[in-house]
Amino acid sequence: MGKKEEKEKKKREDENMLRDGGLLLEKRISYFNGKFSNPIRTFSAKELQKATDNYSDENLISGSFKSDYR
Repeated sequence: MGKKEEKEKKKREDENMLRDGGLLLEKRISYFNGKFSNPIRTFSAKELQKATDNYSDENLISGSFKSDYR
């Protein structure tokens, strides 16, 4: 597979991921049918910094493709 084909495949995969993620989010929100607060929570940079002790390496959980903090 050439670079152009690989790039097109990656683009299709990314588009599918966004579509599927959007559908999952819609389903998750509609599950509560407006009876409860929105189940999706966002965090500010300040909250994340505090929760991870300023992104301390002691709280780092490394994965194969990404890094997460506890």
